[in-house]
Amino acid sequence: MKIVDNSVVEIHYKLTNSSNEQIDSTYERSPLSFIQGNDEVPEKLENELYGKEIEDSFNIEIENAYGKIQEKYISSVPREQFGEEASKLKVGMQFHVEADGEEIIARIVELSKNEAILNGNHPLAGQTLFFEVLVANVRKATDEEVEQGFVAQERKSCACC
Repeated sequence: MKIVDNSVVEIHYKLTNSSNEQIDSTYERSPLSFIQGNDEVPEKLENELYGKEIEDSFNIEIENAYGKIQEKYISSVPREQFGEEASKLKVGMQFHVEADGEEIIARIVELSKNEAILNGNHPLAGQTLFFEVLVANVRKATDEEVEQGFVAQERKSCACC
């Protein structure tokens, strides 16, 4: 079966950055499962998958695969706004915050005595990434999966974030 919209696609992939550092790989675990055409993977990767079949493989380079860095999602917050937790803050901690009317996950990327710098961009935003992909399985999505917008089995995602 060829990959078309509303196909359940399972892929194995190895993800590296421009320094050839491995960021993620599914080859030692279950493949990533998603419904084709639902914007669950980077657009250029999804477009490359159309027409592929089980056991097809390819490599693709994607600039800004997870978007460009948007300055509006980077902000300095006084530590006092964290109340009693201010002394427990650490770089890498994540928080749900509201930005431009939408809820996003922001990470602490820098700390000083008086402030925390939060970044709500995707951790891989602004990077050129290299995907090595193997199509592991393809099937037609059930009506329920199409309606819900996700694969009926346990939902799997990348381990990068």
